[in-house]
Parts: sequence; C-alpha cells; structure tokens
Amino acid sequence: MQATDELTAGVGVGRPNLAVAGEEASEMVPDDLRDEEHELLDRDQVLIFLIGTFNDLHASNASTLGAARTILTIVVNNCDLLDKKYSSDKDSDSNVTQLFEEYPWLVSLVQDCCENRTARKLRLLKILRKPAVTPSLDDTEEEKQMVLESWDLQYRGNATDVLLNIISDYLKTKRTNYAPLASIINSSGTGKSRMVDELAKTIISVPMCLRDKDSTGFPPADGSLRDWFAELPKSGKEETEKKLHGFLHSLLEVTLQRLKEIEASQDGLEKLKVARKTWTVDDMLAGKYKPSEETERKNAAAFFVRRQERLASAFRHLMTHGQAFGSANDYRKKFYKDVIDGARTFTSGSRRVHEQGDSDDGPSPESKQRGRSAVGTSNTSPSIKSSPVRYRNASNGDIAQVVTRLNDFIDPARVWGAPAGKKTDIRRPFLILSFDESHRLTESDKEDGWSVFSELRRALRQAADVPIFSLFLATGGKFRRFSPTLPSDPSSRISRKKYSVLPPITETGFDVLMPVACEGVVTLTEVISLNWICHLGRPLFGSLYDFAPNNLARTNIHNFAKQKILGGNITVPEAMKKWEKEITPEPGNWVLASVAIRFALEFNPTTEFHRDAVLTLVERHMRLCISATSGFEALSTTSSSEPFLAEAAQEILSDIGQSPVKHLAGRLDQPFIDRGNRGELTALLILMAARDKAAGITGTRDIPLCDFLEALMPDFAYAQLKEALPFQNRTEAEKQSFGDAFKDSRLWFNHVIRIHDTAMLSSHELWKFMTRGAMIMCQSQQVAVDIVIPFCISGDVLSRKTVSAIFIQVKNDKRIGPAHDPILFHAINPFSLKVYKDDETPLPCIRMVFALASKEPAMHIAKPSDRDSRHGKPFTAYDIWFSGIWPETFPIIGNEREEYKLILQRSMPDPKAAYADSDPDTDSQVKQARENIRRNLTPLCSTESAHHSKYRKLEEIAAQ
Repeated sequence: MQATDELTAGVGVGRPNLAVAGEEASEMVPDDLRDEEHELLDRDQVLIFLIGTFNDLHASNASTLGAARTILTIVVNNCDLLDKKYSSDKDSDSNVTQLFEEYPWLVSLVQDCCENRTARKLRLLKILRKPAVTPSLDDTEEEKQMVLESWDLQYRGNATDVLLNIISDYLKTKRTNYAPLASIINSSGTGKSRMVDELAKTIISVPMCLRDKDSTGFPPADGSLRDWFAELPKSGKEETEKKLHGFLHSLLEVTLQRLKEIEASQDGLEKLKVARKTWTVDDMLAGKYKPSEETERKNAAAFFVRRQERLASAFRHLMTHGQAFGSANDYRKKFYKDVIDGARTFTSGSRRVHEQGDSDDGPSPESKQRGRSAVGTSNTSPSIKSSPVRYRNASNGDIAQVVTRLNDFIDPARVWGAPAGKKTDIRRPFLILSFDESHRLTESDKEDGWSVFSELRRALRQAADVPIFSLFLATGGKFRRFSPTLPSDPSSRISRKKYSVLPPITETGFDVLMPVACEGVVTLTEVISLNWICHLGRPLFGSLYDFAPNNLARTNIHNFAKQKILGGNITVPEAMKKWEKEITPEPGNWVLASVAIRFALEFNPTTEFHRDAVLTLVERHMRLCISATSGFEALSTTSSSEPFLAEAAQEILSDIGQSPVKHLAGRLDQPFIDRGNRGELTALLILMAARDKAAGITGTRDIPLCDFLEALMPDFAYAQLKEALPFQNRTEAEKQSFGDAFKDSRLWFNHVIRIHDTAMLSSHELWKFMTRGAMIMCQSQQVAVDIVIPFCISGDVLSRKTVSAIFIQVKNDKRIGPAHDPILFHAINPFSLKVYKDDETPLPCIRMVFALASKEPAMHIAKPSDRDSRHGKPFTAYDIWFSGIWPETFPIIGNEREEYKLILQRSMPDPKAAYADSDPDTDSQVKQARENIRRNLTPLCSTESAHHSKYRKLEEIAAQ
C-alpha cells in the first residue's frame, strides 16, 4: 500500500497541490484497501474505456470535465467504501455537479489517476468516503424524540454513587497519580454518558462532547469545541501544549464566572449556625469563617455540600435544557465560545515558565526506541510547584491562580474532604471536567508520538493539588490509548513506577430498568415478551423501548441492536462483504462477538496482542468489561445475560447462512479463547441448535419441551421417549409416560449463563434463569452435572414449585462409549446436588449423559429399574444416553460433524503440544530432533521413547 503522504503530494506539474487545495477537502484517508483490491477495481472495463477517453480528450486540449465527472461516478459505483450520493444514479447528478463546482481541482486529480491508470487516489479521498457514523436509529423526527425522552427518564440504580466514591478515592492525597484523571470505559449502551450527567446534578460538572461531525447520537456534540481540538495537531507540539494550557485556564475561569452568576441570581442566602454565631455565604467567601472543632467542621461540610448541589443542578440545567438531537442549546454554545475566545486571549499573551531546578523527564527508553506510542505523553511531576512546564499570561496569571480562585469560591472554609490527622484522606471532588466521545484526542501520527490527549493530560496536572477531576469517556475508538502499558508509556516517571496512572473506571448500571421479578407472581408469558427482555441488561434498549411511539420504532430498536454488534451502521450483507475482503479466513470480530453473546465465551488474554483483540470486542461489538488495571495488564470481560441482545446475535448468525459451529471451529486455535476441557462447549452448540430449530418452527420464544427434544433426538428415539416410563419414580402417580408427564412443559432460553456457585442450582434459584431466557453452564469443578436447562413443568407462573430442569453430564473421555452407564446417572441426584433440601418435594426431572468422545453412535432411553435404586430421598427421573458426535445420535449436526469434532478435540488439554515445533519453515527432521530433546526434559510422562531415553530392555542392550 502507498503511504498517505505520497497520495497527498502534488498530482502533477502545473496542477494544484492537493495538500493545500482546500486542506480538509483534499484530505486522504490511510489506505485501507490492499494493492490487489485496487488492481481488481481498476480492471473494470467501463473504467478502462473512460480513462482512455479522458487521456485522448486531454491530449487534444478538449474539455475533460464531463469525462472526469463520469469517471468519478464509476469509481464510486464500484467501491463500497465510497458515498453512493456521488454514484451514476440520475438522482445523484446534482450532487456530482455541486462537488465539481465546489472543488474544481477534482479534474486535476482525475487526470492524475488517468495518467497513472489507477483510481487509487479517488478511493482514498476523504470527501468521497461514506460518513463514519456510529450505529444509530433512523433519523426520523419520531425517533429523535424517542432518544430525547429516553435520556430524561428518571435515573435508576446506584452507579452515580459508586462513581462519586471512586473519584473521591482516586483523589486521595497519598496517591502518587500522574494526573487527576481516569477514563470510563465499557461497551456501548451501558449508560456511561447518562451516569456522568446524573452525577452533574450533585457535583459541579463541565460537560464536553466531542462527537465526530458525521456521527449521530446523543448527547449532541459541542461542535465549536470539537473543531478547535481537531485543529490543534496542525500547530505542532509546543504550540498545542501552550493552547491547551490556555484552554484549561479559560475553561476554569468561565466556569467560575457562570457559577458566580448562578449564585447571584438565587434568592436568599443559606446561613450556617455555629457556636452562637450565624455565618452567611458572603462571610465565608470573604474568609471570615474557618471551622476548627470537628463538630463545626462537619456542620460546615454539610452546608457546602448542599450549596455545591444547588450550584451543580442549576449549572447542569443551563447547559442541557432545551438541547436537541443534533445541537446543544444557546447557553452552552455561548459558554464554549467564551472558553475558546478566552483560550486564544491567554495563548496570545502567555509565555512558557520553568520552575527553578526542574527539568522535563522526557520519554522513557522504550518510547524513544519505538519513536511513537499509543498515548505519547510528555512528563511533569504531580504538583503545581514541581511542574516542569507552566504558561503564564501577564494579565490573567496561570492555571494555578484560577484554580485557587475557583477553590476559594466553592470551598472557602477549606472543609472539603477529611481533616488533617484523620485515618482517611478521601477528598470529595468540587469540580468534574467530562470529555465525552474523546477517543479522537488520543490519535497520533507524529514521529515522537504526542497527541492532544497527552498534552491535555500534562496541562491537567496543574490542578493536581485541589479536588478537580477529569473523566474521559469513549466507546467507538481505542480507549486503551487512555491507559497504555507501563513499558509503552512515554513518561519515564510512569514507566519507572515513580508515578502511576489511575485504573479505568468500568462500573456502570446494569439491569437497572429490569422489572422486579417475584417468585410465584411473574409468569412465563410475561418474561418472553419484548417489553420484558428489552429491559434486561444494559439500559440502552429498555429506555428506547419505553418511548417508542409504535411497533415500527420497536422493530428499529431490534435492528439497532444488530448494528451495535456488527460494529457500525451497516447490515449483515455489508459486513459479509467486508469480511470476504479480509486476508484471513477467520470470522470477523462481529461473528466472534455474536457467538460469545449466545454461548458466554470466556477470554483469557495473556499477551498485549490478545488483550487488544478482546478490547476490540468491548469497544465495537458489545462485550462488557468487568474490570481492568492500568495499562490493561489485567483484564476481565464477559458477555452477560442480555436476552434481547442474544436474539439480535442469533439473527446475525442466521443471516450469514452458516451455523456458529463453522465459524467457531476456525477460531478456537486462538489461545485466549477458553475452550473448556469437558466438551461442554460442543454440547452447548448442539443444544442451542436444537432450540433454534424448534423455535423456528413454533415462531415463539418459549417452546414446548417435547418440541425441543424432538429437534435434538433421532425420530426413532423420540418416538420411544414419548412412551417411556421414568427410570425411577417417587410415587405411583408420577409413574407415567414421558409424553404425558411433560405434555404441558415449556422452556425458554436463547443464551448461556456461566454460574460461579453451585448453590445457584437450588430450586429456589432455578426459576430465575427462566426470567432471563438462559440455560446454565456449571463451573468446571462441579461434580456430576455440567449443563442445566430449566423448564416450566406446567402452568404459567414461575416458582420453585413449577420449574424443574434437564440435568446434563458431558463426558469427553474415549473410554466412555455407547454402553449406557447407570453409575453416571446415579451421580445426577437432585438432593446431592442441593437442588432440593431434604424436606422439599422434588419435581420430575430429566437426566442426560453426553458421551461425546465415543467412537460409535448410540441412543439409549433407560427403562424403569427392576430393582429399588433409590438410595436416600426418592425422586422421579427420565434418563437418556447420547453417544458420540454422529448424525445418528444428534441429527441436528447434519453435515457439520467434522466442525463439532474439531471443537471437541480442541477442548481436550494437549500436553504434547508443548513439545511440538510450530514454525512451518522448520525442516521435518529438525522438528523431530527438537521435539525429542524437549521430551527428555519430562521423563516417564508419556509412552514416546524420548521420555524413556535411559530405560532399555535387556535384549536391546545385547543387540547393541
């Protein structure tokens, strides 16, 4: 691929340099097409003909405008990355005409492409590219209103309280933070922006949204501020540093002015009564009141908390009231106009000041060696006094001075936080700076790796001595850039662990909109409704559902969920085209994400490369981040229980036209994917395929238990099962055929929940899984059972008295073959598994054994026991034995047996893999020699001779 700077160079003698011909318009994107893709697109016969025509016209000095227009439309037609409003469609004529009128240099660019016989430069021209939008609902007025109303929905949950506690803890004076800031990271729709907005009702917060121009979404972008930030990198590092100091100074100054205006406009002054004297706010602002005794301090602290909350609520109202889907309100626009004007004034009259004896610590050795980094931060010490670099304006002072004035206004009596000498040094923040959609700030293409974020981080250190905290929110970009690994951080002070970067904040609301589910009250009919499942999990979909004006809008929410998983405002066919262009045959991240959502795949990344792969699923494909350390060196993620999202994932996998088995089989060689070791993943895939088939027939979310088993089993076996009596029965009344016993039973699941506690198998808990549409995967050390599928045995109400289960034991042991083994069933005892207490009455259950490693297919339905096999408390159970991965055993696997087998094989631990040489270029004899000597290191571990190098038979020695 050609470098971008080559493409933006001059396009020929006597023609304008596109790098200066309307700088933004002529901007080229990085080349995201392979050379062979460009060559394929250039071989279009119509394009070849038109290029020849253009060259002929140019050679004869004839007008080439018409040919240039036609060539551009053909290039747009053939490339999916380009905006179709410039295609050859007759409805696009006016757009193309306007484009050439606005940018006449396009003719020169087309001429350059024709001379070089490639339209590469046209394909990389940013103004021709499709808008880079985030997944969104249709931009109808109804749906915009739906988003606005859902934003104003009463906030639920305690995430804001937790966030405030985290920030307060992060502001501890004993922490050695590089800067008072942290990123809030998690996947889309988890309520990050809404959580911070809610906190702004109690803590004074300055909201900044830097959403891309072409990106739709809410809250709306602060366009002037975003554009100001976007221009900074063009100024160079030192000038950017200077401008950001001016920005921070102006932001704090304007905020202080607005807060004073708010307080002046409020009627009455709250008074604080302490020790027989009454103090007013004016007294405190004048410094007349300074609490000394602890009781007075607590009283004063409570007073200032109430005052801060009033100021915060009023300021938030002014900054957000009346905001529209695509535009901030006038007050906010004026606020940022004043901030930017103030920043320019500060910058124009400021100079750089070094504190005596200080010097910049410079980049770390690792950063120097790389030449660039993900964050590219410059470095200073964490206090105002020791900061290596400051900017001071002769008229307006510096950041430290405006911080002091702000502190004097908000906390004049210095009662914020704990008093000196106390055990805790937790400090409540008096101001929060919130940067939403801030991932663009971390982008860098500079040789020394600096970015706007790195310089902003540096400037924010000027406020490190007071409880001002900054939050950086991001989803669509690479939020890992906010917290690089220690070796890759450009600051030697951080990489050498003198100062630390605060861990990302991952805690957001979940299940906050879920209706309360009461045992014995909630019904199966209720929990399978769209209304119910939309409100489970992240708040995004439930809040949109509540304000959807009609069924069409609710359908769009479903499509919106699919777009979120796909990672862009695209359809499955468009995503498939993109996937087909990839060099690797492995499934795209959106396919892996879809499978993970349904099957609760776990990832255990141990390298930076694998952590990046997992983080991409969080950033763009709806995986949740549970926790992360600084630099993401430790990372815990999950696909949680969200039946609405699982339904969208199911549709995506169905739209592909292939089962998830094929995709997963090609991806399980990735070492960070947890494959299990019992074959449980293979069993889950089989069970889910049967469920999907049955649901496809009934067209409902809940399906009859018998329909599910009919889809799972061969016809002959299912016919036997319907007539089969239980292997053992608790009472004579329960000794009835399977078909009669479960004729009214229904189940509902479309995804998997992995449990961490065996107590969750209790009948007191099982009914809850039906409210989420989940089957259960047990923890690895669970004895006797690996998978549990709850079902409602009769009626509609869900409770411990109506919900039983299918208990499945999965075996990945070749020694367990087609012969039915009663001992394995005997271990599946609902009393020993603590499903029921000794004094409880058990419901009839179904027990299954999947002997997946068997080399022979077999199906057995256990006949009633001819002896009393009830050791302990009696219960009724129907037993079914499945042997081997064969269509004869599981018809649902069809012609995908090899893929299922591959997944099963890869779930088996392979200790022999440690000895193998994986380098494909190694000679076979060298490979064998290396393998043998590696085996010498582990004597007697296996039967290969290399493990027995010093053991000989007597006759072998004699023969030698």
